[in-house]
Amino acid sequence: MRADLPPGFRYPRPPGAAPGLPTMSVERAVFVRRIREAWSASVAGVVGVGRVLVEAKENLPGEFGVMIERDLPFGQRTAQMLMAIGRHAVLSDPNHGSRLPSSWRTLYELSRVEPDRLLAAIESRRVHPEMHQFEARMLSGDTKAKARSGRGSASDASLKEPTGDDEDGDGDGEGDGEEPMQEQGA
Repeated sequence: MRADLPPGFRYPRPPGAAPGLPTMSVERAVFVRRIREAWSASVAGVVGVGRVLVEAKENLPGEFGVMIERDLPFGQRTAQMLMAIGRHAVLSDPNHGSRLPSSWRTLYELSRVEPDRLLAAIESRRVHPEMHQFEARMLSGDTKAKARSGRGSASDASLKEPTGDDEDGDGDGEGDGEEPMQEQGA
């Protein structure tokens, strides 16, 4: 407890919190702030990697692919996904970091959503830090995800052409020969 505050002091409800919610203790408020900052840093880290990859691709013609193959801990497809995140206007806006999921795979699925639609989903809290990759696929309009969830028909799934991205058959949607990566928090 901070010495400059009286015992039992409680912060008022955070701005935008629903009326009737209890106030929080000083200790809780400190932890909430620290956790939100760390969460934002992980999202910012993913976005930052994507941006640096975009910059490297622009500045290393002929060497970019070799760099990924020889020097980085991920393959070409993962680099493409990270660059999509880094290029997305809404995902790369630091004002949204604390409201986004930290999993890079989930962020990639969100990068497939049009910026205006994604911003509306963030504002309505359809996009949130605990969001799973499957939910992001549904938001992006992935007809296969809708069919699997029962929210679309099997014929909807057949409308989308197979991408062939899972050429190595390991179930990660990539053809890189790597094992599927675990999502953070899974």
